[in-house]
Amino acid sequence: MKGLVLGAYSENEGAALELTPSAKDFDAKSEGKLLQMLQMTIPIWTVTLTMANSKEGGKEVSVTQEMELESPVTSGVMEPDTLCPVCFELLEEPHITQCGHSFCLKCITKSLEMSNRCPKCSFVLNATDPIIPNFALNDIIAKHRLKNCMKAFESGMSQGTDPEILKKLITKESENLALQDVNWMLSLFEHRKRVLELESRITEYQCLDEFLTLLLQQKHEVMSSLQREIQLIEADRKKVQQRLEKAQLKEQQSVRFEQLSSPSSCSLVPSSPNEETFSSSSSSVTTQTLATRRKRLYTHYNDLVDCYFTVRAKNLKVSSPRHICDDEEALAEFSESLLRLTRFSGLKPLATLNYSSDMFGGSSIVSSIEFDKDAEFFAIAGVRKRIKVFEYLTVVRDVVDIHYPCNEMECSSKISCISWSSYYKGLLASSDYEGNVVVWDAFTGQKLNIFQEHEKRCWSVDFNHVDTKLIASGSDDSRVKLWATNLEHSVSTIEAKANVCSVKFNPDSRYHVAFGSADHCVHYYDLRNLKMPLNLFRGHKKAVSYVKFLNAEELVSASTDSQLRLWSVGRAQSVRSFVGHLNEKNFVGLSSDGSYIACGSENNSLYVYYKGLSQNLLSYKFDTVKSILEKDRKEDDSSEFVSCSKFKKGKVRVLWNLDSAFPAIAVVGLGSKTQAYCDHEERDEKKEAIRAAVAAGIRSLRDIGAKEILVDSCGDADAAAEGAWLSAFLFDELKSDKKDPVQIKLHGTEGADFWNRGEVKAKAQNVARRLTELPANILTPTKFAEEAESILKPLGVEVEAHDKAWAESMKMGSFLSVAKGSEQPPVFLELTYNGGKAGDKPIALVGKGITFDSGGISLKVPSSMMDEMRADMGGAACVVGIINAVASLKIPVNIKGLVPLCENMPSGSANKVMDVVYAMNGKSIQIANTDAEGRLILADALCYADKFSPKVVVDMATLTGAMMVALGSSATGVFTNSTPMWEVLHKAGGITGDRVWRMPLWEHFKKPVTDNQLADLCNIGKDGRMGGSCTAAAFLKEFTTSPNWMHLDIAGVMSCQEEIPYMSKGFTGRPVRTLVEFCQMLAHK
Repeated sequence: MKGLVLGAYSENEGAALELTPSAKDFDAKSEGKLLQMLQMTIPIWTVTLTMANSKEGGKEVSVTQEMELESPVTSGVMEPDTLCPVCFELLEEPHITQCGHSFCLKCITKSLEMSNRCPKCSFVLNATDPIIPNFALNDIIAKHRLKNCMKAFESGMSQGTDPEILKKLITKESENLALQDVNWMLSLFEHRKRVLELESRITEYQCLDEFLTLLLQQKHEVMSSLQREIQLIEADRKKVQQRLEKAQLKEQQSVRFEQLSSPSSCSLVPSSPNEETFSSSSSSVTTQTLATRRKRLYTHYNDLVDCYFTVRAKNLKVSSPRHICDDEEALAEFSESLLRLTRFSGLKPLATLNYSSDMFGGSSIVSSIEFDKDAEFFAIAGVRKRIKVFEYLTVVRDVVDIHYPCNEMECSSKISCISWSSYYKGLLASSDYEGNVVVWDAFTGQKLNIFQEHEKRCWSVDFNHVDTKLIASGSDDSRVKLWATNLEHSVSTIEAKANVCSVKFNPDSRYHVAFGSADHCVHYYDLRNLKMPLNLFRGHKKAVSYVKFLNAEELVSASTDSQLRLWSVGRAQSVRSFVGHLNEKNFVGLSSDGSYIACGSENNSLYVYYKGLSQNLLSYKFDTVKSILEKDRKEDDSSEFVSCSKFKKGKVRVLWNLDSAFPAIAVVGLGSKTQAYCDHEERDEKKEAIRAAVAAGIRSLRDIGAKEILVDSCGDADAAAEGAWLSAFLFDELKSDKKDPVQIKLHGTEGADFWNRGEVKAKAQNVARRLTELPANILTPTKFAEEAESILKPLGVEVEAHDKAWAESMKMGSFLSVAKGSEQPPVFLELTYNGGKAGDKPIALVGKGITFDSGGISLKVPSSMMDEMRADMGGAACVVGIINAVASLKIPVNIKGLVPLCENMPSGSANKVMDVVYAMNGKSIQIANTDAEGRLILADALCYADKFSPKVVVDMATLTGAMMVALGSSATGVFTNSTPMWEVLHKAGGITGDRVWRMPLWEHFKKPVTDNQLADLCNIGKDGRMGGSCTAAAFLKEFTTSPNWMHLDIAGVMSCQEEIPYMSKGFTGRPVRTLVEFCQMLAHK
């Protein structure tokens, strides 16, 4: 399917739309239907870029804002609801879809043949969802047509032919009629009666035939569906039986091998009464395991049937029997669901903690239990006005079941909820019965912030996982308030219609939040448009007490109607309900690890559900805990219940059928046409708006199955191409099921040269993104050099991969010291592009190339910090991407790319703490921390760069975590000794939207790395983490003599969550486009 992205401007909310030139041409071609449809279908998304400034200068981007345009309805014109949204004509045989929109039967049938989405709102319409005749609307349209006919009749026919007038005439003149006249009239009426009766019988038979035909068709469809189901089940069963036979054969072979290799293989009798042969033991265990799993299988049989056909639904739609069972992935998915169902047999307690220290009783309800971001610590809180923090491993390993908290914080009121920050270790927020939201340092017990704007009890609080300073809270005052940890007052408020019981951010988005309310609904909002929710989930019969996200697309809610419900953020209907626990009046807790869901129950039990099945998998009944004063209380009198649980855890408008060449057209809002460079934001807002808007259009069309997409230049073809190609990047080359790439082209010829330029820059950045995504076992230093050669050599770039012996001859002792801990040999990559004049000084680009960083002997702790360390060669990847773009665009400059490649691994030959090594320039370096290895390999590369007397030296490295803290993902930190070069780079960042920020390179930061006991320099500052990025830059400055040197610390911009609207989650390849623009500007300076 082909798609088209067109742009539209709007100065402000309520203003008229202005189409781009390409969109105007298309509107003229469609005889004005494009603009007519946009005006009638009301919602259109306009992309604006606004900034919320904190007191400390922190910046936060809001990308999209919804705007509504009213549809003009003039006198004499039919209301839009009686016109078909596809053909814009009066509805013929109106039929209504599941989403509530009416279309001509012919139009909706044709549209659904091309796509399974509603042409008006893009709601997904399943094949099983019926399209129902809209009888009420049909009657209205029929009356409208009759009214028009009567008008024509009155104006064009005589009044004597009106049946009413005819009746009056016959009644009046009946006495004057002769017998002959009466007989004639009776004969005429008798004939007319027979004609009408015949027509009535024909109509009756037609209706009966249509009913029987429809019934027969339905039964054939049922039979066909059953046949496909049977074929699918038989095919799957055959595959499973084949796999079972192979597995049993391997088991038998393994048993025979054990018997032949055993010294006592001659006897089948166990050597002692307490021992069994391997075969009998294995058989016994297998039989016992099978029996246990079979029991759980039959218990959940109906749920499993639904799960099986849900997973295999797409296979049942295949018309050819030969291809009905080719989907191995779907069978594996159901097998995984079956495994998850049967793998656990029960729950057991690991430890018991006492929240209350009062042995004489009193309420001691624990209202909240939460693990921190690394699952090393957990906190409990409740009505005792205390928050207790425990270390998980200490608790579960204690021999005696008496546990003491690491820290305890006392509050002024009963605590309803707690939430840990997903970024800052030890940062904890709590909400209480007095309406306060408090931010704590959980390890010191210090109160960092107190927010007191809620007027009633505050039930829930949650940290945003992406924007780590953002907090949401919900209260009985029917408000959801948003707070920033660096501001004193709330930054925004969502007004609800009833008490808010629970609030939760989408884990993958800074903008989306869900909350449960006493109005029995779950509300899902985009923070960029608080006027109305994105979705409203109805289905609960009582107040919604908890909301939790399983992932970015699914959430689960709990209610006092004794039900949990699973929802998909894209549809209003509940996916599944979970029943089994008892919950009629209390808050019983809710938690999920993404697959399993746990909740408490008012019968003092814990229930565990699997998200694919409605019935509970496991439950555990807790013993009643009695105080001294309650020792005589009977078990049945207990009012105890499980109050909380927790898992330990690791727009655009699409228009249809306007043009036969483009079944789907995405119209994207570009915001104000007057947008330009913003001094405050230090970037071109118009270009950034175009990138974001085009990206949104590309994703919308790709999601509905478009394989070829044409894009409007939107007034800046360069920016449009960047937004299109950056948003289309998808890394799935290591998966067996790969998605077909989307073909993107410019619509028309306006700005073709600029489009090609933008496409080259974006693809070059995608080259860097791909290299950083590749795992370290695949992209070794040697393999990186091979990849660089395959990318750059066809463009005329000279690629030299120097080995260890060459590096030794160049006396690169600092670089080689890092490499010696790994079995992978180091490579020093030298890339030469001569696009400028012979003899011109080159631009030297130096990139850190650590293909995997474990930290060396100074191992990264916790190990979760290593997750992204395959991308510690981000600087090297950027160098390859930059030279790729410069060579493709034939920019007239000379470039020398220098990339030291190695791994930083612990071993017997690795660098040790306090070792001293020598760099290429003869300076000695004391290694105080082996995890500060990037600066060691860059030191020799910078020394080598001086040999070419470069015009400017630019090094790029994912160097310090301190830069992530300082600037986050907003900009690349730049340290330089050259203001003129900085000004060029700063201007380039404003053009590309990939900004840079100058950091201090003062003499103040030199002393901590040069004032050293053993050597000339130390690889970390003696002040430890203070000014870590600045001391790292001061260290590197000691190894270059260039008067035009810039060090780019790209640690903060290396990865992306969702803060950049035209880039998907993952590694970014930043700042490739900014450096390409920088080279272009130097070439023409």
